[in-house]
Amino acid sequence: MCGAGTIGLATVVIEEGLVTPKTPGTLSIETPAGRVDVQYEMEGDFVKSVRLFNVASYLHSADIEVDVPGVGRLVVDIAYSGISMRWSSLSGTGRALTA
Repeated sequence: MCGAGTIGLATVVIEEGLVTPKTPGTLSIETPAGRVDVQYEMEGDFVKSVRLFNVASYLHSADIEVDVPGVGRLVVDIAYSGISMRWSSLSGTGRALTA
């Protein structure tokens, strides 16, 4: 889950009065990945700070070999942090990232 996006969402819905939390200073947001709890502090009409408690993150699988046409074999790790992600290194592939 995107922490910066969650902080922005919490700030906007509180400051614009789009939601009224049952308990001032706390907000729970249901997401496709699970519930994200938020604590916030107000300064006047504005949100001064936001602290979030995101969904659990974990390593699902490590060192998985994947054959990629035109690239070759990559070794990747698969992790979950609200969405499934994979990480790989181009080291040893003879390839480089270019902009």
